[in-house]
Amino acid sequence: MNKLSFIIVLFICGVRLGSSCGSEAKGGAPACEPNTVSYTEITDSNTGPTILLGYNENSKSNPIFSFMYFVPMISPTMVEMEISPNCLQKGRFVSHKIEYDGDKFEVISEFEINGTGHYKNCFDPEEIIKWNIKHRNEGDRLTKILDYIKFEGQAFGRLEISGTITDGIKEVKQVKAYFNNKDTKSPVTIGIYDIYAKDGEFKYANATNRTVVRVNALTFQKSQGEPKMDIEIASLSQDEDCDSLWATLKGKIANFFLNPLEINSEGNQSMLEFGLALTEKKESFTFTKAKNLKQNEATRQQFALKSSDSSEI
Repeated sequence: MNKLSFIIVLFICGVRLGSSCGSEAKGGAPACEPNTVSYTEITDSNTGPTILLGYNENSKSNPIFSFMYFVPMISPTMVEMEISPNCLQKGRFVSHKIEYDGDKFEVISEFEINGTGHYKNCFDPEEIIKWNIKHRNEGDRLTKILDYIKFEGQAFGRLEISGTITDGIKEVKQVKAYFNNKDTKSPVTIGIYDIYAKDGEFKYANATNRTVVRVNALTFQKSQGEPKMDIEIASLSQDEDCDSLWATLKGKIANFFLNPLEINSEGNQSMLEFGLALTEKKESFTFTKAKNLKQNEATRQQFALKSSDSSEI
């Protein structure tokens, strides 16, 4: 099914006809609100945060910035972090199970996210629009442009890590992250929008058809070419708080037609290495520094807390 057919299906399903849970977001509204988090220390480093790993109910927790650092890492363009004032969100791994089948293995590692507040990564409007123009040829219209990825609320999730063993050495081929384990509601939402060219230009102020996508799962795979990320949708609406039957139905239908999203190759590789660290039951894992993460007050503060000693909450 081509992209035009996908757009027609979403139209029929009501994405453009409004939401039963509220009104559409205001056009041209910024993805991130002004950040009010202060900081007292700036840490320059070539590495990202260190995340403490765990394998049972006594595992240590990590700030949401560290736990979900993969988002700015996989972004193809610049992103800016917004973390709500006094954010108490934290994540930890609570179980670990590995199974072998000849020269193959599979790991299931459950995790939980708790605490109030939200963590949000907003894609630079000008850069993401230019990126879409370069990578998509849709004439006078751009569709499904990434606006933000947001984490808010409690979550029970799991990582499914699979790979092969050659001469005793494990290699991760795929990492799939579920955010709706135990049939819970995923806390992950993605904002997208469309733009029609006006006077031959695509401008964020002319964004339309703003849609909120609630995400159940993301899949990263080893790739010889440009890496792509598969997305499994829970619902489609125009309101982050909308989880109506209609919104869920639209999400289920959209899953049949979604194409994988292109992502940053370094970020994809880092996720595979992260999966290997969990497979080998390492104590911690340090991300490489996300090159596309803008430095603002919130990021500087979080980098100041990125050592393993300060990751524990």
